[in-house]
Amino acid sequence: MLSKIPFDHIELGLEEDLSGEGRVVIAHFANFCVVGVYSPNSGKMGDLSSLPKRERFDKQLYKRISQLGKPYVLVGDLNVVFQHDDVEDTLSHSRYRQHPGCSPNERNPFRTFLEEQGLVDLQKHCTVPGFTFTVSGFGKYQMRLDYVLPTKSLVECRAIRNFEHNDTMLSDHTGQLFRVDKGLFRHNPIL
Repeated sequence: MLSKIPFDHIELGLEEDLSGEGRVVIAHFANFCVVGVYSPNSGKMGDLSSLPKRERFDKQLYKRISQLGKPYVLVGDLNVVFQHDDVEDTLSHSRYRQHPGCSPNERNPFRTFLEEQGLVDLQKHCTVPGFTFTVSGFGKYQMRLDYVLPTKSLVECRAIRNFEHNDTMLSDHTGQLFRVDKGLFRHNPIL
């Protein structure tokens, strides 16, 4: 994780080692945290055999984030489809029945966590259309698996804003850009 402003300290990983399949970096600043995540995939199309490992990762992640004690922004490839229209053709299309990131076992805990933590889906909040991941292979289609999710307090005071995509075509994922008000880094924050 790169930052022009030095962070107070950084945490790497969670309690249980999940063989490097999921990664977490938490950068602590004086008044907030940035939580960067790559969530492990639950398997492959038609075979969600890694779902139990994914569920353990999610439980540990949600528990750790709940303990932060200050506002935060959760960012990264969370490998889960949040809303019905976050995939082409909507989730009712047959291709999503046994698709990683689309199962109720992944989507329901994610939705509950967002609601309990008061997180704001910045892409939807800023009304920016689009998907963040392109699947190639048996036909090309797009999904939204990458997120910028600040706590409501950061959005309400406009400390986090201006979401946009950065489609550099260097990856199958689209970059997510957002602004952090420099006042948030002061010892007397704008919160």
